[in-house]
Amino acid sequence: MARESEHRNLGYCFLTFSHSDEARVMLLRNTNPYLHGVQIQIDLKSSVDHGELDFNFFINKAKNDSKLVDEIARLRSAK
Repeated sequence: MARESEHRNLGYCFLTFSHSDEARVMLLRNTNPYLHGVQIQIDLKSSVDHGELDFNFFINKAKNDSKLVDEIARLRSAK
């Protein structure tokens, strides 16, 4: 029977980001990451094509920016 203190999880953890650049920034900021006192290894999953996700992100951001500009213009003209 193994003691609980000898039990060690050697599993994996997957993090998902809304934009591929967020994952890259996280890696740049966490060059020597530790979790519960144990150094962990973080790698990007490079086989995923984020091109379509990035395109949709920028299209939606442009739409939101356009709505914001329209709202500011409407508020200014109401004065």
